[in-house]
Amino acid sequence: MDIEYGQQINIQNIHLENRHGQLYSTMNTSSVLLPYVTGYSKVKYQQWFRSTLIRLMQLCSDYRDFTRQRIQMEIHCLISGYSNEFIESELEKFNRYFNVDIYQVQVN
Repeated sequence: MDIEYGQQINIQNIHLENRHGQLYSTMNTSSVLLPYVTGYSKVKYQQWFRSTLIRLMQLCSDYRDFTRQRIQMEIHCLISGYSNEFIESELEKFNRYFNVDIYQVQVN
């Protein structure tokens, strides 16, 4: 882990930045997520997807950042071979469990 003092910091796969007094945070994702690694069941991928969404909710500074990161994660999943049905199903489960609608745009 490299720690540098200044306006931004990268810790593992988390990027934190001070943008004019506002905290900006993102999660760096990899586009090399393989859909079917030997030895892992489908349940593991469902748990990974859900836990990544939970981590994004905890990490992102605001709803706009969360939405951008969620879309980026969906694109990485599609590129890696996950089906659109899998992604939509997991998003629906996430919405039901946390009683949220991640597609709803919030404006302040």
